[in-house]
Amino acid sequence: MNIPQLETDRLILRAMTRADFPDFAALWAMPAMTRYNRPGPRDETASWRSFLANAGSWAMDGIGQWAICWRDTGAFIGQVGFFDARRGLGVDFDAVPECGWAVAPSAQGQGVATEACVAAFAWMDARVGETVVMIAAGNVESERLAMRLGYRQFRVMTLDDVAMGLSRRKR
Repeated sequence: MNIPQLETDRLILRAMTRADFPDFAALWAMPAMTRYNRPGPRDETASWRSFLANAGSWAMDGIGQWAICWRDTGAFIGQVGFFDARRGLGVDFDAVPECGWAVAPSAQGQGVATEACVAAFAWMDARVGETVVMIAAGNVESERLAMRLGYRQFRVMTLDDVAMGLSRRKR
């Protein structure tokens, strides 16, 4: 699978490589990054499985998550993209590609997630008509971004004792 590279004024969204793994693992080991993600900070083994699942998503489904990198330095600062998580949440959620984004604390508050998502959706909208997202209650920044991107909540559920909003976006 040839993973497309997307570029914005400040960012490059590119395929993750083995060289990205130390930064990926460090990102997901941070309590600040996993405050709204269950089961919490990941150890290296859990991060490796997630990292490989992303590579498999591109290979199997032709969609996946890109590494978000600063255009000027190439530094890895997060991930954004689409995947088939098969969470078992029902056909209204599981039958549609799921979107996800994560930005390092050092790059938050600078519009990076918005810029990366807009670029990712420009690519994805040419391929599918809708996507879904799951956001933990209280994750106000992600809830606001999802609304700006056009997501509308259609269900609230509890997962691992946490209220989760399930939202859909149609192009």
